[in-house]
Amino acid sequence: MIRVEHALRAALERHRTSVVPAPDRSRLALRLARHDRMRVARRASVAGAAIAAAIAVGFVTTRDSGGNTIDVSRADRPAAEVTTAPSALGTTATTSPSTTGTIAIVSPTTIAAAPPATAAPVVVPPVTTTPEPDPPEPDPPEESPPETSPPPDGSFTATYGSGESSESPPWDEYFGTAPPDSAVAISSPYGSGSTTTDPDGYWSTTVEFPAAPVGETFSVTLTNEAGTATVPFTRTA
Repeated sequence: MIRVEHALRAALERHRTSVVPAPDRSRLALRLARHDRMRVARRASVAGAAIAAAIAVGFVTTRDSGGNTIDVSRADRPAAEVTTAPSALGTTATTSPSTTGTIAIVSPTTIAAAPPATAAPVVVPPVTTTPEPDPPEPDPPEESPPETSPPPDGSFTATYGSGESSESPPWDEYFGTAPPDSAVAISSPYGSGSTTTDPDGYWSTTVEFPAAPVGETFSVTLTNEAGTATVPFTRTA
């Protein structure tokens, strides 16, 4: 240690002289004093650790009043009373104070591991589905009553089918309204006919024109007690 101290002082001195400007001597002295204190503390720590280890092992030497070396083993010391007390981590054994001090011995105990937690089986209830009812069938559409023409008011009307024909003999259909049970006469230069209205006042008939020339248009007259109408006709073939 003395050599190390001299070497350190020499190194600090060389460093001091090599630095421009040179460090303050008072600071160097403070650092050396701090180093001395640390060295003394380290020595005391090492000595204390050695003594503690010797006490723990049980081999300590000392000298009596005559200067003789005495080996004091653990067997030569007074027995210490050992008491035990349970703790959370194990059983702790402590000794009562004796001439050599108090010794605490902790003997670990085996902590049984808790059994692994097992999850309770999950029971899934069966899924039941309720069938949806069939949608109701749509109601059939209501049938509307057939349209009926209003009853004739007793006036005379006359309508023809097409006004021409290529048949042989040529013909056409005529229909309309007139007073009930009244006569209707159809006349022309090339053919004629007649009919009677029904109780509701409707009438219809077919008239042939065998003598009508091809391509000539002529008039057909329809007569009733309520009126007269004239319509055209042409033989096309």
